[in-house]
Amino acid sequence: MKLVRIDPPGQWCSYEAMLDAIRKCGGASFVEVGVGAGMLARPLCERGLTGVGIDFSPDAVRIARQSMRDHIEAGRYGVVEADIFNLRSPNRRYALGLSMMVMEHVADDVGFVRRIADFVEPGGHVIVAVPGRNDRWGVEDETVGT
Repeated sequence: MKLVRIDPPGQWCSYEAMLDAIRKCGGASFVEVGVGAGMLARPLCERGLTGVGIDFSPDAVRIARQSMRDHIEAGRYGVVEADIFNLRSPNRRYALGLSMMVMEHVADDVGFVRRIADFVEPGGHVIVAVPGRNDRWGVEDETVGT
């Protein structure tokens, strides 16, 4: 018998919507702000994209490094423990700047999107997913410590 991890329906739908938007935008590289456990990075790397994840949580970085170990060792992915507001603009730019369910926790939301855009190449895309409405806030949002 093999056990398979299944995401909660709301989370699964959010990731599928993000992956659909990424497919429409195209691009071969990405930077993700708020990498968490690497749940978005993994399918992107498996599709051949290369990227880097940024998270200020030492626990999230540790988990992402563990869950993405195969892609890190293959040189397709990296993880940085930092606050996007404190990072210097990179020498390398990415086709996609991504963030899921993070911006609603940031006081300067416009500045947050601008900082992600600093990491994106000209003609690239920034895709940010946030909860739709307060009345759609659910137990999944509560469990991540909002």
